[in-house]
Amino acid sequence: MWKSGISSGIIRLIPSENRNELASVYFGLECHNYEAEKVRDVSILAVAEKGKPQTRVKLKPVLKSSPAVISTYTEMLHWQLSLRLRAAEETLRERIDALLKKQIWN
Repeated sequence: MWKSGISSGIIRLIPSENRNELASVYFGLECHNYEAEKVRDVSILAVAEKGKPQTRVKLKPVLKSSPAVISTYTEMLHWQLSLRLRAAEETLRERIDALLKKQIWN
């Protein structure tokens, strides 16, 4: 909807200060979706590595919320990227909530 609003020119109906904030939130959504896609790619790699001959690395959990044993570097990378993605998602949700509560038109 955002891209079609820009293409059609209807976006001009939104006041400029709100338009910039809205554009920033949509950009954040696009970035978040891109990062989520990359985390899914790493997840697929981690699953594909399971059971294959390789040097096994037994890493101890760093945080209480970490898995008990992470056996590959890809699993560790996936876990770390997932944590970062969740934190970024919370921040993005807060921005969206604040924008939705804001009165755009008087």
